[in-house]
This record gives sequence, structure tokens and C-alpha cells, in this order.
Amino acid sequence: MKMPLLLSAALCALVSSATLAQTLSLTPAVANINALSARNGVDVFLTQGNTESLRIDAKGFDEDEIVVDMNNGILKIGVDRKGIWHGMGRNSYVKAYLTVKNLSAINVSSGADVHGQTDFTADQLAINVSSGADLTMHVKARDMTVSVSSGADATLSGSTERLVAKSSGGADLHAQKLIADVCQVQASGGADAKVYARKELRMQASGGGDIDYSGPGQVVSRQTSGGGDINGRND
Repeated sequence: MKMPLLLSAALCALVSSATLAQTLSLTPAVANINALSARNGVDVFLTQGNTESLRIDAKGFDEDEIVVDMNNGILKIGVDRKGIWHGMGRNSYVKAYLTVKNLSAINVSSGADVHGQTDFTADQLAINVSSGADLTMHVKARDMTVSVSSGADATLSGSTERLVAKSSGGADLHAQKLIADVCQVQASGGADAKVYARKELRMQASGGGDIDYSGPGQVVSRQTSGGGDINGRND
């Protein structure tokens, strides 16, 4: 009775090894992208250019586990694993190389990463990073809203006329190199936020949230509660 069990275990190990060794390269058709949604551990390497294209390199996943959905200008890239352990190997990955003309919204969640490969220019840009995801970008925008939550990290540099930012749930916002003319920032739930204001600054820290601010901007309002803390150039 032990031999069939041992044989079954060996076959499972062989299939698992074959799956982990499998490498895929896909080039889905994309067009008229206005927003990006990345989730479930995908690494997105984002470039702004004069054309639109997407290439996905993957290892340790079947093709039908890689999700690419283009609908109403929203491009969704993610992974739907067949089983809890599938695609969990140390050498497994899904890397998406994306070139867009413009974006108005970027959503990154569930351990996904977005890496800006070029300076990114936009009129209005909304960024949402959550659930352990990471985003790093250099941006020039007229108007920006940024939300970072649930242990996520966002690192932003560049410039914007107006920044509205919120960091919560143990997240980290590193925007001290994003030069904002006007900045409104909130930090709560043990989260951290670092910002720079050139003209005007409004801040609210609560529930153990921390705000570090810099720049010559006038502090218009400053509120702390529930163990929140605000530190800056004059503190």
C-alpha cells in the first residue's frame, strides 16, 4: 500500500517542478488605456511613450492563471492561482512591461508592484496603493490624489500643483521629493506620511499616524488626535 502513495507523491513533485520551470511570454493587445489596475503579486514596469503595448513574462504559472482584462479604458493585470500553493515557488513571477500614452488612475493591490521606468506626465492622476502593494514613480501632474493603506508603500517624486494624500493602516507614503504647491495630507492607524509643500499645507494626524513635512509652504491647519504626531521644519 505504501508504493502507490510514494509513486503519487513523486508524480506530484514532478508535475510541480515542471510547472515551476515553465516560462511564458505573452503580448496581449491593448489600446486606449486610461487606468491601470495591478493585483496579486504582479510586477508592472510602467513606461510613458507615444504608443501602447504590453508584454508579460511569467514563470511558474499556467497561461490561464494570468489575467489581462481591457474594458472601458481600464487595463487589469493580475493572477488567479489554481490552488493555494500554485505559483508560490521562490522562482515564480509575473512581470508586465507596459507602455502607455497617458493614465488618469493607477490602482495597485494585494502585493503587486508598480515601477515607473520614465518620468510620467499627467493632468490629473489618482493613485491608490493597498494591501502590501508597492509603487515607485516620478510624476509631473497638475492635480494628484494619493491613497496608501493596509501596509502598502508609495514613493513619489516630481512636482504637482495640488496634492491630496491619505496614509492609513500601517502604510507608508514617501512624498518628500514630490514638490507640491498646495498639499493636504492625513495620516491615521499607525501610518506614516512624508510630504513637501511649496505654498500651502493642511495636515491631520490621528490614531498613531505620523506626518513629517518640509518645504517653505505656509501651515494653514494642523490637527492631531489619538496619538497622532506632526513634525516639520520648526518642530
